[in-house]
Amino acid sequence: MRGEKFTGWSVMGGDGQGMGQPIQLGSPWCWVPGPPVPKGRPRFSRAPGGQVRTRTPKRTQAWQALAFHYLRAARVGAWGWQGHRAHPGVAEAWPAPGAVAVGPVAVEVLAVFSRPKRLERRADPAGPIEHDKRPDVDNLGKSALDALQQAGWLVDDGQVSCLTCRKWWAPKSWEIGPGVRIVVQAGSWTVPTKGGRRG
Repeated sequence: MRGEKFTGWSVMGGDGQGMGQPIQLGSPWCWVPGPPVPKGRPRFSRAPGGQVRTRTPKRTQAWQALAFHYLRAARVGAWGWQGHRAHPGVAEAWPAPGAVAVGPVAVEVLAVFSRPKRLERRADPAGPIEHDKRPDVDNLGKSALDALQQAGWLVDDGQVSCLTCRKWWAPKSWEIGPGVRIVVQAGSWTVPTKGGRRG
């Protein structure tokens, strides 16, 4: 959040501690609060007629719905530039309400997990610690890309030419809680017309 630091780090990044990079001016971003959830493997079942049905795990569905809420509201300008003061998730530097990225884009995903008790000892670092346990980092990235497309930030996740995904244990005394920071860098943004065509 713009200019607000917590234990030497902010969700804007760039504090020298290594947890995320400073967000480039003009790059929309959003903080989705809550424990990061990876994209789960689809579940398969057979219908009475013999058809195979595919369903997404409920935990993944719940996170996708949460991420959609924050990403969509930020995209349409529901909270405004200073929306983070009332809401934990917000997009900064948004090009225009309802805009969608076109052409190749770069996406950065930063997943922050609550620090476990075993890392709260006095000898443990006060800053962020790299997360080397499950969930797998690639599945965290997949969840974020799906959410971006569902919320209309992207035309299609196939346009992502560069994906950076990192996961960390939060610093000590972290006040924000767990969450996922998603940053999108695109060379071009456009606002779709009512007829569905992009301007």
